[in-house]
Amino acid sequence: MTKKPQCYNKKIILSGDYVEVYDYEKPVWYDHNGNGNGGRSVEADKDGKLRNRHITLARGKKTVRRLIEANEGKHGNRDISITLTFDEHITDKKDAWRAWKNLLYNLNYNQKVKAKAIAVPELTEKGRIHIHAIFFGIPFIHQKKWLHMWKKGLVWLNKVKDKRQLAYISKYMSKEFVDDGSGTKLYWQTGRLNKPTEVKEKEKTESLHNSLPETKRVFESTFESEQYGEIRYQKYIMD
Repeated sequence: MTKKPQCYNKKIILSGDYVEVYDYEKPVWYDHNGNGNGGRSVEADKDGKLRNRHITLARGKKTVRRLIEANEGKHGNRDISITLTFDEHITDKKDAWRAWKNLLYNLNYNQKVKAKAIAVPELTEKGRIHIHAIFFGIPFIHQKKWLHMWKKGLVWLNKVKDKRQLAYISKYMSKEFVDDGSGTKLYWQTGRLNKPTEVKEKEKTESLHNSLPETKRVFESTFESEQYGEIRYQKYIMD
């Protein structure tokens, strides 16, 4: 039996200690798979393709940010940020992805570490690729061992002191990598990561929103949408 489409006027996204609240003036309809009805047909003209690339990039950045927020500080006391460079002039994202997968294999084989991580390939101004990554709850590994496992170039390590700075890696996502034909995503994630949770049911969203103290609200804004009217956005940090 086909389920009828449902709608909501409030959506809450839970990502670890972070809570995002969206209030919509007009109802947002979605089917039983959770897919919204807001997507317009993909335009074939140049401007339409460029606009779709920007939309895809913006969604990717939100996904990366929320994945990081859902996992930071949740797998132990040691999260690190890492930058991986290539000695060779690597410009193909698929080659960078293979090198990243090989690093994860070496971590598992040499250090017995099943990594919990998320990585973003950056296309630099010179046209070559760097990789920026966050490892969650990873034990201490000396930089010389990282270099040995990476084998492709330099490794820059930084222990995270302020967890709110972790989401910085999303800024390295590049629109040039959207639909670039490589068959790889804008970002790469391992398994075993906590996932953000969406709440759409009216009773649950109202109860949860009412329980959020105003002192924990760190940001709010209001903007207009042609399809959904006025949208009010609020963000809370519950740590």
